[in-house]
Amino acid sequence: MMRPDLDKELAVAGAATTLLHFKHLIALGVPRATLAAQRVDSWGWGVVNAMDVGDGLYRPGDGPLHLLLPVWDGEDLVDLVVFRSGDPSDWRLRTGLGLALGLERGWERHHWEDEVEFTLTPLDWLRNGAAGLCIVDWDASDISMLASLPRIICPTRESAAQLRQALTRPQPLPPIIVKETRLAA
Repeated sequence: MMRPDLDKELAVAGAATTLLHFKHLIALGVPRATLAAQRVDSWGWGVVNAMDVGDGLYRPGDGPLHLLLPVWDGEDLVDLVVFRSGDPSDWRLRTGLGLALGLERGWERHHWEDEVEFTLTPLDWLRNGAAGLCIVDWDASDISMLASLPRIICPTRESAAQLRQALTRPQPLPPIIVKETRLAA
């Protein structure tokens, strides 16, 4: 299967937004400044018709209208996440390679010297000014890297327990082979 052109899909979704979409997000509690800031350098959000294809993934082109957000890993666009505003706790990824919203542009040097706030859904992340983190793939193999954060603030006891469980999950090890050199007598 060919890797989707995420930059192109993000640009198409961004170009599809209208004033009605802006007003809808503002009515849902997303700050105007957040919507504007997400578009400064490139399309930071958009809308797309999307269809669930299983395994937590979607395909654009068919299905109902969804809000779309880019998922970054540093400077690299690695995934897109879609959700419906009426059910923001049910989202889908395009490639399955994204970990969290909020990991863009050198996140390890980010302003998180003291604490990082987690949000439960992508819509909550937008409502929070696109600040902090929203995990979009709880099964991602690199979720353990979040254990290096100084302090984590979770919105509920349940989300704190879910995060604790994810961070303490045993990590699979690669096959380890010993190559001994034997000296002949």
